[in-house]
Amino acid sequence: MLNWTSQFGIFAYLDNNEYPNLLNRYELLVGAGASRQYRTAAALQSVFGSRWLFGHINYDYKNVLVAELGSSGTALLENEDLHFFEPEIVAYIPFGTTRLHLESELIPVEQVFEAIIHCEDETLQWRPPQLQFHRILSSREYQERVAIVQEHIRKGDCYELNLCVASYARECDINIPALFQILNHQNPAPFAALYQYEHFAALCSSPERFLAKQGCQLLAQPMKGTIRRSADPIEDEALKQQLQSDVKERAENLMIADLMRNDLAISCRTGSIAVPELLRVYSFPTLHTMISSITGTLKDEKSALQALLSAFPMGSMTGAPKRIVMEIIDAIEPARRELYSGCIGYCNPNGDFDFNVVIRSLLYNRQTRTLSYQTGGAITIDSVADKEWDEVQLKAVALERLFNPS
Repeated sequence: MLNWTSQFGIFAYLDNNEYPNLLNRYELLVGAGASRQYRTAAALQSVFGSRWLFGHINYDYKNVLVAELGSSGTALLENEDLHFFEPEIVAYIPFGTTRLHLESELIPVEQVFEAIIHCEDETLQWRPPQLQFHRILSSREYQERVAIVQEHIRKGDCYELNLCVASYARECDINIPALFQILNHQNPAPFAALYQYEHFAALCSSPERFLAKQGCQLLAQPMKGTIRRSADPIEDEALKQQLQSDVKERAENLMIADLMRNDLAISCRTGSIAVPELLRVYSFPTLHTMISSITGTLKDEKSALQALLSAFPMGSMTGAPKRIVMEIIDAIEPARRELYSGCIGYCNPNGDFDFNVVIRSLLYNRQTRTLSYQTGGAITIDSVADKEWDEVQLKAVALERLFNPS
């Protein structure tokens, strides 16, 4: 399926990697080809929730949602802030099954199936080049910005801020599906995605859900608090317990869970907000992480798209209070986040949707041959600057080791 999608100029390949979660709809979902494209929320409004749509929203779309905000930093990806497409072909495997479903109004599904199963794998012999990534901030510069954030916290401007650092490599020639296949094998994640349109591609191994809708129910699952994995099972379990009991990490997660409760309350019925999971530790190939789950019942007068945009951008990637921390982020981060901290996902003809948080991702501009990624973490008053830099490095390992295995 992955090799078959690469013939299309535009597609979204969304892989669950068999992870169980509070909501699992598809094991694999693919939209390929575009019969129509949408680049504004106004154009989307009349069709969102009534047909298949795949697409993304950049973090910097916040400037449209809040007119007073801006983004003055360096753009590495240079893509559109919002883009959705109606696919010519949809293929999916329902979660927990091995049955392939195909839908297309333009091409006989038997023809699509034959094309998929006879597609040759041209990625097996490709190996990633050795690349040298350049960080936009040095360790010292990052730690200076941690101090700036903590001064804002001491003055009462905010409680927590997610501070990120961009890294990039120039003159990169990438086999996009082959690189994603390697990334997804080394770091399988429940919200993995390979998303391509025009000359942009996102290779995403995200473990985090932003927002999903099932019927009239909304589900957000903010992630805050991480710790490394160990090959030693005893040490690994001890690290997991250490994260579970860490006062700072629990405080980070609680603040964002509370922020997401407020974000969902904008679109949900009074009294319907619930927290079925609080501070639960999930394990992934390179780290343990803490996740809370917040649910709510959508108001009758709110549309699916309104619910999505009312909660955007996700609190786990901003901090609290959201408005002021977005202003601080714009002032102290030298690179625009663009698709990083944004979301990739879909909505189906039943009105249900699911969007991830674009983290643990490689972003590629085929025109400029620039490959970039960003990593970061939540800064609180208890943060220790050099340990925050260590967390930035830890999250970068899973991406950079693809190009420098040693």
